[in-house]
Amino acid sequence: MSRPVPTRATRFAWATKRDALDHQRHPGAIEDIKISDCSFLHKGSGTAEMVALQPAERPDDYPEPARFGPLPAQHFYLRHVRNIELSNVEVASLAADARPSFWLGEVSGADLLHVKLPRRARQGAEVRLTRFSD
Repeated sequence: MSRPVPTRATRFAWATKRDALDHQRHPGAIEDIKISDCSFLHKGSGTAEMVALQPAERPDDYPEPARFGPLPAQHFYLRHVRNIELSNVEVASLAADARPSFWLGEVSGADLLHVKLPRRARQGAEVRLTRFSD
C-alpha cells in the first residue's frame, strides 16, 4: 500500500465467555490472525438476498471462497475464528453492494482498528455479528 489508511475509522472489539465451549465445538477454528496495512478492492454487485445466505459448513475442504458459493459479506466473511485483528485496512467496491463489508460468525475476540469502509457504507450495517454471546 503506497499510502497509510486514513485514521477516520471505527473500532470494534468483541469477546465471548464461551471460549472453552467454542473450542470444543470447533476445534479447528483459525486462531491469532493479524492483517494490517492492506487495501482490498471487491467487484461489488451483491444483492440484499445474499445478506441472508448461510454457506454450508465444509470442515474437511480447503477454505477456498469459491467452494462456498456466494457469501453474505462483500469483503470479509469470518466464521469459527478466535482472536483476529485488522488494522489500517481499507475496503472498497467497484459497484454498489447490499452486503455488509464484514460478517463475523462464532468469532471470539475481534479488533477492527482504523478500518476505512466504502463511501456508500453509511446506508446499512457494515459489520454483521452472528451467534455471539457475552
